[in-house]
Amino acid sequence: MSSAETTESRIITRRLPRNFRAAGVYLLLASFACTPTPIGSSMPGNGNGASNANGGSNANANVNSVSNANVANNNSAGGIEPVFPANYRESYTEVRDCRFSIEHGGVTIRVLANSIAVQPYLDNADPLPVGSVLVKEEYSGEICTNDAMLVRWRVMRKEAPGFDPADGDWHWQNVAPDRRVIEDTNASCIACHRLQDCLARDYMCTLP
Repeated sequence: MSSAETTESRIITRRLPRNFRAAGVYLLLASFACTPTPIGSSMPGNGNGASNANGGSNANANVNSVSNANVANNNSAGGIEPVFPANYRESYTEVRDCRFSIEHGGVTIRVLANSIAVQPYLDNADPLPVGSVLVKEEYSGEICTNDAMLVRWRVMRKEAPGFDPADGDWHWQNVAPDRRVIEDTNASCIACHRLQDCLARDYMCTLP
């Protein structure tokens, strides 16, 4: 099978309708995916979010009914702090709407970006500017507006050259709902983010 056919096949499987998942088909597909990884699928989203001038959606429009109580600025274990602010939803923009992700083990995700990352992300830029922060919210339900269903955040921050030149100088974190940093490394993510399609977008695997 050619590279183009492989890519097309991957895209087609990710666009399976939701009623297929109810029959358990996604469990079979998940066996072929990198697990766990922070790649999002291309399954159609729920269309939540109001458009803004940057072509994304304002994060607050999606979470105006969601409490921020569980994102208090707690100190994390070992003194490692999250690389994104507790009130990120007040200033970050949704750049990828709520979609199911096989590659993340069957969670629903959406992606938000800080102001300097929004347009480069939407433009598939390579590289993204230093200081870019991408926050991937992962939920156990089918909607992305209920923090009671929040499983974790996967976060990437673009650091200055020399931070990690082997992998694009990205700082990776896996953060629990109480803002404890579970992982401060790319160990559970990088295998899939090194795929050619992701490298072409500066390690971004989730398509806008």
